[in-house]
This record gives sequence, structure tokens and C-alpha cells, in this order.
Amino acid sequence: KRPTVNWYPGHIAKAERQLSETLKAVDVVVEVRDARACKASSHPKVGEWCAGRPRIVVLTHLDTVPKLSFQQWKRSYDEFGAEKWDGEVNAQIQNQAIQARGERFKYDDAVGGVKRKQAGTQNKAASPVECVKFVDAKQGQGIHSLNRSILKAGSHVQERRERRGLQPRPLRVGIIGYPNVGKSALINRILGRRRARTADTPGVTRSLQWIRVRTDDSKTTSRGKEFELLDSPGIIP
Repeated sequence: KRPTVNWYPGHIAKAERQLSETLKAVDVVVEVRDARACKASSHPKVGEWCAGRPRIVVLTHLDTVPKLSFQQWKRSYDEFGAEKWDGEVNAQIQNQAIQARGERFKYDDAVGGVKRKQAGTQNKAASPVECVKFVDAKQGQGIHSLNRSILKAGSHVQERRERRGLQPRPLRVGIIGYPNVGKSALINRILGRRRARTADTPGVTRSLQWIRVRTDDSKTTSRGKEFELLDSPGIIP
């Protein structure tokens, strides 16, 4: 009898177990996909891991796709939602996600909160996508818009702390996605310097690591404008 061969890379299996636990302490999740393969680079378990948390989808390598393809995918996401290819989530996690979103909506402002609450009620996904961003990490296109979206998605954290009389703290942001979709390159562009290792081959990032980010606004304002990025190894189904 031939021995069973386990093809699944060990560091990815370990990171997946750690990631599912670590994401429970994350305020905002950024799922990185490859604009050259939008559907194929969508991990089916992300909806389960991110259930109840704000989620932003970032499409990288924008400079390598035709403009027509970019426009078509953008219309598709606007019409069907970026969570269309999420895998099934059991009823218990689904209910917990609905409760978590309801708790989060209480801290939205009076106008935006109503709109987001209505959207959250209509969307039955365990982890609805707040917004979709197409970025070019090489040139920096879309990075400032992404920073603003992250701070907006996590605004409920600071509002909740303020109501409790606590000082703002940096948001905890998890960066997840398939191997070699550009997670570390995106982090380096957000930081404005080379901090995370990058290469044209998968498997360069082999462990979870936290990286502090200071936005332009945070240099003159409070820590509520800062966030900590969780860089993770690529994960595959």
C-alpha cells in the first residue's frame, strides 16, 4: 500500500488554525484578492472566520488588468456583493454574527447608522463586505482611500470606548488572503516603507506578525487614527 501524502503545507495549516483564533480579537478584516483572478482568489472560509466583523475586500495588481475587466468586476460586486462566493456558515455562527452587527450599528452616527443598519438587515451573509477597493500597491493608487475605509469601518470601536470613558486605542486590522496575492506588498505601501518581506513566490510570510501603522492624520491627532496590521501567511482551502 502506498503511503498517504499530505500535500497541504505545514506552515499554512498551522497559520490557518492560529488565524481563526486570532481574528476573534480583530476589529476590522481586510481580505486581499488578486484582480487577475477575482473569483479564484476568494477563500470560501473567510465569511465564517470574519462573521460579525467589518470586512473590506481589496483587489490588488490593478495595473495588470484591462480597464474593461476592472469595470465589469466593479459592477458585479456592486450588484451581487463581494461575499457571493463565501462558503456555508452554520446557524450558530450566523446568529452570533447578526447579534454582533446589531451591537456595532448602535455606535454608528445618526445618519450613517440608519443606512448601514438597513443594509445589514437586508444582507443575510455572516460577514457582509463593507466596501471593495481596487489598489495598485506598486504606485500607491487607492491606498489613502483604503486607510480611510479602515478607520470608518472601525469607528464603532472608538465610539464604544469613548462612551465608557476610555481613551482611544489603535484599531486591530487583520490582513488575510491566498498566497502571493500581494498582502505584504500592500502592507509595505500602507506603511510607506519596506517592513514586510515580499517576493514573486508564495510562502515568504510564514507566521503571524503585528505591525503598527500611523496614518497622516494620526501624527497630529489621537491614537484613534492609528491601527495595527496583522500580516498572515497565505491560506488555501
